[in-house]
Amino acid sequence: MKIITLAGLSCWCPITIALILLSLPLPAMALSPLQINDQHQVTGTVTDEGGLPLPGVNIIIKNTQNGTMSDENGVYRITVRETDVLVFSFIGFKTEERSVSGLARIDVQLKVSLSVLDETVVIGYGTTTKRLSTGSVGKLKAKEIENQPVTNVLSALSGRIPGVFIQTTNGLPGGKVNVQIRGRQSIAAGVEPLFVVDGVPFSSNTLTIGTSDLSFLNGQVSPLNSLSPDDIASIEVLKDADATAIYGSRGANGVILITTKKGKAHTPTVTLNFSQGISQVSRKAEYLSLQEYLMLRREAYSNEGVEPSANPLDPGYAPDLMVWDTTQNTDWQDYLIGNSAPLTRLQSSFSGGSELTQFLLGLNYYREGSVLPGDLLYRRYGGHLNVNHRSSNKKFSLQTTLNYTIDDNKTLKDMGVLQMASLPPNFPIYLEDGSYNWEASRNPAAYLQQKATNKTGNFVTNLVLSYQIFPTLSFKTSLGYTSTAMKSWAGDPATSQNPPLGGATNKAYFGNQNTSTLIAEPQLYFSTSNKFGKVSVLLGMSWQKTEREMERIYADDYANDLFLENLGAAGRISSAGNTYGQYKYASIFSRINYNYRNKYLLNINLRRDGSSRFGPGNQFGNFGAIGIGWVFSEEKSIKDNWSFLSFGKIRGSFGIVGNDQIPDYQYLATYSNTYTYMGMSALNPSNISNANYQWETTKKLEGTMELGFFNNRLETTFSYFNHQSDNQLIAYPIPYISGPFGDYQANLPALVKNTGWEIELSSVPVKQESFFWNSSFNITFPKNRLVRYPGLENSSYANQYTVGEDLSNVKGYHYLGIDSETGIAMFEDLNGDGAITYPHDLIARGKTSPDFYGGWSNQFQFKGISLDIFFQFVKQQSIVDIYSYMAPGPLNNNKFSGAFSRWQNPGDITNVQKAYLISNREVGTALSYMNGSNASLKNASYVRLKNIALRYRFPDAIAKQLRFSSVEVFGLAQNMITWSPLSANDPEVANSSLGAPTLRSFTIGCSIRL
Repeated sequence: MKIITLAGLSCWCPITIALILLSLPLPAMALSPLQINDQHQVTGTVTDEGGLPLPGVNIIIKNTQNGTMSDENGVYRITVRETDVLVFSFIGFKTEERSVSGLARIDVQLKVSLSVLDETVVIGYGTTTKRLSTGSVGKLKAKEIENQPVTNVLSALSGRIPGVFIQTTNGLPGGKVNVQIRGRQSIAAGVEPLFVVDGVPFSSNTLTIGTSDLSFLNGQVSPLNSLSPDDIASIEVLKDADATAIYGSRGANGVILITTKKGKAHTPTVTLNFSQGISQVSRKAEYLSLQEYLMLRREAYSNEGVEPSANPLDPGYAPDLMVWDTTQNTDWQDYLIGNSAPLTRLQSSFSGGSELTQFLLGLNYYREGSVLPGDLLYRRYGGHLNVNHRSSNKKFSLQTTLNYTIDDNKTLKDMGVLQMASLPPNFPIYLEDGSYNWEASRNPAAYLQQKATNKTGNFVTNLVLSYQIFPTLSFKTSLGYTSTAMKSWAGDPATSQNPPLGGATNKAYFGNQNTSTLIAEPQLYFSTSNKFGKVSVLLGMSWQKTEREMERIYADDYANDLFLENLGAAGRISSAGNTYGQYKYASIFSRINYNYRNKYLLNINLRRDGSSRFGPGNQFGNFGAIGIGWVFSEEKSIKDNWSFLSFGKIRGSFGIVGNDQIPDYQYLATYSNTYTYMGMSALNPSNISNANYQWETTKKLEGTMELGFFNNRLETTFSYFNHQSDNQLIAYPIPYISGPFGDYQANLPALVKNTGWEIELSSVPVKQESFFWNSSFNITFPKNRLVRYPGLENSSYANQYTVGEDLSNVKGYHYLGIDSETGIAMFEDLNGDGAITYPHDLIARGKTSPDFYGGWSNQFQFKGISLDIFFQFVKQQSIVDIYSYMAPGPLNNNKFSGAFSRWQNPGDITNVQKAYLISNREVGTALSYMNGSNASLKNASYVRLKNIALRYRFPDAIAKQLRFSSVEVFGLAQNMITWSPLSANDPEVANSSLGAPTLRSFTIGCSIRL
């Protein structure tokens, strides 16, 4: 293909292709001449059920290749014979046939297709259907989202779409939700998918102020928490190269398209939704009772030959045995996370409009209390506005969407407060003089005074202007802007601090972060249809600018802790800092789509990207993909002989996408102001330059078969994917003699491979007038492997990764079990030096990425009653805190599920060490090895009754008597029951030792349409 230079950029030339296509005859002129004498012209208009014209409808003379296409007003003209039959087909609508029979005008109204195959699916810069798609796209509809009382809309995806693994890192509201699409592609660069809201890229980067003092109990803050699930119309997940290459370097880890609700032409309507409920911890860990705990403590002293003492200066000091009341029993887990959190959700919308102008205005409010003690709560409130307008001549159209949401989270500062659930059951909060008891080095009541707030404002707006230049050519410009601003505060009163750890003083931390993105994307769209098929071409450009600002202030020496939220009341500003970053991105892209009689499909995507994150000479990269599809069920021989097969398609794709998810300015030598010298500020080198690193690239290959049987009552999809990520962006280690940094950004020919199978099954076992049952099942079998890493043994990752193993397969010691004579853990001495040494005795201890995952959904409909039941399942292992399993005896270790299988006498065969005291260094050393060994890898598989939704819609007659258009009542339940062999924690958050378990929610409510 010819190479040209456009604005200094070497690129493939999709414009040349467009000019060639533009020179083709128009559809009406492309008709084959009819060599008969009874020809005449038929004209008409094609509309939808609402009477709106449908442009681009295919009109074919049956059993021929002659045809035309409706224009922007839905009007068509075609030359026919008297005996001809016209076939009208359009994406998302049922195909209609009309006999000519001498008629000069035939108007057709197409009905929306109820088939899942013909539902509209949003893709990059356009739409398609499952029937005609050549790419891998999963979809979650508004109804499925509304049935789940989730805070973060991403949680609604969990288990619903194959190839998409969702993991909650913290069950508290506002916590981050991790998303991986078809595995982890990169060793060190970002692995988050690209999020696009109404065509505007939405930053998924965790909101943080860059200091642990402003990292709160609910964990990392995701900006996606600020999107109200009530405003979402659909979520599409793009997975393979054909679907993601149109986004170029941003599509390496997949793309998630979030589409908000739009106005429709109908009588102005008001809709009100209200629900009320409660949340509780879904799964608590197993703890010892008071008597069990005291028994273990006494056994530990006996094993060490030490007598418990009440004297703090005595080596055998045991306050829980000799000082504190041994009849007082407190369930600290219940004390910390045992509350029931009330839930309130309000949503209203006003929508309607005419044929030319439609609108939707929505308002939402959500409030959730806390399972933690105190007056903590989470609130979200905002508005959503959509306006669509089309000119009377149907050539010009305008669409604008605005979303603004405020996310207000009042929580706790200390992330480790939940670990205090392992305190002795008889630990007293207060001493006799009324002061806090610090004998266990921590006090939950004191730490609960350390409050914090996160307040996030999210603004997303998009304006789309389009103009129909010719019936086959249109121009569109999309302009978008997003702004995310987070304001944080944390207070640390002097009374909440452990006095022995230092001088206690009232402290406060203040932080602000602002991220804004501006994007402009002009596009040309050309489409033509003739006897050779339908061809469409998209040409576009993209320009994006993102700015990030962050500032933080640490203040102390407050006279009173009542003034901690007032920066002006601080006696001293101890430290302050701010950062600024800018990211620019420019692209040209194109898509060429060919469709021959809805049977043979071809899709080509090309994109050239430029990113400011790379140095001069390496800023630009070329990406692209090709997708093909064959709807073999449209072949005449199959139609005639395989009546049981209602749909069959084979599709495949291959392409290359990139990844630039690395920090800004890594190619530059940078400096930071980190200290002062003789009262003057000094600059310290913080990064070594390397302008030679380039794009990390991923080659994606996929093959899929889609089958539908018995009029699509049974549908199956089998997909195989193979993703290979090369030219990995890695922090390359360098000697410290070169400066105050240990590595720099560089490319290495390391190769990460992700392969897997995705299986979807959907059936309609019962389909009657009064009863309907639909069942769907999906499962994914992923496999991740580090294929090669030259020089791994000399890199900073030598003790972390292993060639041939999963990236999540971290290294550790090989645990051999408990010595039956001593009761102490044993480990394999791999190098034979007579000792367990680091790193010589490390092995790949086991992966934590899932072996398989998926979900099973059932929907039942009986007259006005609907019931949805959804199960989620995951087969995985997790690294857990080994002290919860194999370390009975220490003062602060009540959380111990394996205590009753501990070693007690010589000859005992077990996997749990003997009860011990901290002073026993031999046991303590063995435990430290065990925590970094394969013994800490536990089976965290689970099956979860994820969601139950029961709804009842009142008959229309009753609704009218109540003077409403419709009335519906519902009850929703989330995270109902979890079955898992892991007893020490919630299996979903097992990898996060500081994370709270997921919450179980119950809500009831009603939906009224006026």
